[in-house]
Amino acid sequence: MTGNELVALRRKRGAKAYEFADLLGIGVTTLSRYERGHKPIPKTVAYAASWLALEETPGQRLVAALKEALEPNGV
Repeated sequence: MTGNELVALRRKRGAKAYEFADLLGIGVTTLSRYERGHKPIPKTVAYAASWLALEETPGQRLVAALKEALEPNGV
């Protein structure tokens, strides 16, 4: 995984750097170094970041629920 891919996963999750770092259990400075390519990304961090990007966030669940509630029946 490259730093650009890590940034893309964080953005897909809709997280700020400090939020994503906290979810990964690393410091924001370390995350920044991974994202800028100044430090190699460990496989465990790459795996965890991929998994987090797949999870649906509370905001995404709310939007989906609102869309479902606002859709007319039968459409």
